[in-house]
Amino acid sequence: MKALVLLAPATPWYQRERALAEVRVPVLMLTAEHDPHTTAWHAEVVRRGLPGETRLIHRVVENAGHFSFMSPFPSSMRSSQFPPGNDPEGFDREAFQAGLSREVLEFLSQAMMS
Repeated sequence: MKALVLLAPATPWYQRERALAEVRVPVLMLTAEHDPHTTAWHAEVVRRGLPGETRLIHRVVENAGHFSFMSPFPSSMRSSQFPPGNDPEGFDREAFQAGLSREVLEFLSQAMMS
């Protein structure tokens, strides 16, 4: 393994002391500003658990929700009955996904070179 990409990561099982101590690869972690499922606490588990020399890039995606990291669903699936199809008001999942693909590709390309 050369790198890790974490999107809205659920991390309770990594809170034990030294659970992430052997992670030595670059980590890109993206979390959502409006995520009721994996709150900021989950990112802190990763931040506190990684060894100091591990390169961590953490970005909180403005106005994103927990499911915003998933591919867009057809409009017929966007309803209150299907939370994965919905985003916070004003969030453009399609535009975000295009940028997300570029960001992950750039991160992985750099990680493979090191």
